[in-house]
Amino acid sequence: MSLTATAPTPVTLSPVGPDASVAELLGAAAGLLQAAYARVSGDYAGLSEEDLMGDIVAAQHVQNSAWAIQSHRLTQAAAIEHRDDPNPIQGAYPMLIHRVIRHDPGSFVDEWFALETGTRLGWSDRHSNTRLGEALDTVERCPRLVDRVGSGTLDPGKACAVAQVTTEAPAPVARAIENTILAGDPETMTAVRLRAKARRLRARLDPVGADRAAQTRRRSQVGVWVSPHHEPGLSQLTAVLPTLEAAKVMAAVDDLARELHQVTTTGKTLPQCRVDALTDLILTGVGVDTQVTFTIPVTAPETAPAQELLCEEPDWDDLVDGFDEASVDYDWHEDGLTPINGLDQLDEELRALIAEELEDLNRADLNAEARARSESVDGDPPDTGPPDAISAESSAVKPVVTAGGSSTAGGVGDVFLPRVGIIPAAVITELTQQLGVKLTRALTDATTGTVIETADRSYRPGARLARFVKTRDQHCRFPGCTRPATLSDIDHVIRYPDGNTAADNLQCLCRHHHRAKHEGGWHVTMTPEGICTWTSPAGHTYETNPGD
Repeated sequence: MSLTATAPTPVTLSPVGPDASVAELLGAAAGLLQAAYARVSGDYAGLSEEDLMGDIVAAQHVQNSAWAIQSHRLTQAAAIEHRDDPNPIQGAYPMLIHRVIRHDPGSFVDEWFALETGTRLGWSDRHSNTRLGEALDTVERCPRLVDRVGSGTLDPGKACAVAQVTTEAPAPVARAIENTILAGDPETMTAVRLRAKARRLRARLDPVGADRAAQTRRRSQVGVWVSPHHEPGLSQLTAVLPTLEAAKVMAAVDDLARELHQVTTTGKTLPQCRVDALTDLILTGVGVDTQVTFTIPVTAPETAPAQELLCEEPDWDDLVDGFDEASVDYDWHEDGLTPINGLDQLDEELRALIAEELEDLNRADLNAEARARSESVDGDPPDTGPPDAISAESSAVKPVVTAGGSSTAGGVGDVFLPRVGIIPAAVITELTQQLGVKLTRALTDATTGTVIETADRSYRPGARLARFVKTRDQHCRFPGCTRPATLSDIDHVIRYPDGNTAADNLQCLCRHHHRAKHEGGWHVTMTPEGICTWTSPAGHTYETNPGD
């Protein structure tokens, strides 16, 4: 392995005086660290292993001090309350007066402060709340341990481990635990050992409280989660449960897996058989409905936007899947397509059509590279741009098809399920051929890829419009949130009846962020394309796109 040294980038360092503010000191420290980083790739050759280790330790001390500074600032900022109170002058405008109230750090925590922190730093809600909780717990219950972290010598994880054990402990007990930990040279002990030591102290000093705290911790930790795996096509299922129940589950999985492994004819490994065993045990006697929605790109005349075509005096009783079939002057049967007016009578026909299209697309994908290379050699480069709009003389909305009848926007691609993972295209192809799988379609704009809009007249969106909004958004539209749309509320961006019950005024919000919009001082606007712009109470803006 060879390393190429680059010339260090000049860094301008601003001198600071003894009366400098924390912000000025942090700015100077950042400049020094950037200067050190500019040199780190080029000066290692002349350094001994001990010299390099010294730099590693020094860098860790800097991280420790920065964590302690951030913890104090988080605690102080969270104590600032933003409140909208009624105007004391009746009938005067504005009707609500915004007030900022500063509380003592630790005595008050603004419910929505973690959202401001998370969006500013690009953290998830979980990470933002966890970090804020660490800061509040350590600063309040273990202030001298935080001081040791601030000096750079103690790792933050060790302070957090001790603070967690002192949850709900009486102040004298928490102080006694902290004193004992500090007296025992915590820098040389791991966080695991410190936590165990703190628990022994808590059990001796406050046995009833220690047992109650343990029950609270266990109750907050149990659960089942699923998340995408780093390998496409795989997901990670995590369960935290009581130890006795976990032992029973693993015994059942292992027994069935070994039976499956002994009789397998496909060469499956024992870990693969464990997965099969777990799936069989969980899904036995359980019915799971599967629905596959195929997006069909459509294009419309430039002089007649799709929104106008779909929403101008529609027949409100004939809205189907977010699309008014009566407003479209187009014979779908002519091109082998059928409007979905009833899944039960249409599944067989649609399934056959989709199977045929998938077969064509699979063949097309295999030869796409060869065709592109051939077209490039022949002269003109392949057309990779969006399909041309249909003639303005027609007021119809049509699927985007080539002269040969195949979709120009088509292709068999992997499917991403929010918070779960990626389903390979081959699995989707197999799903379309299985009995019991519902097939539906959603019409999408060929240029933007967004689902075509429709609207309802009432406050609560109808089933078709609700399905359309959830299909478009995929998950909660608050910045950084990935909670699936199926588990979220449908919110009017502009309150009804001032705002219509229409796709360009509806968004999916999880319950927490729904409350943040109405109670936490967050404001949002939406474009006709479904792009949301959020403004935080501090005035910072964040943009989210449908399906991001």
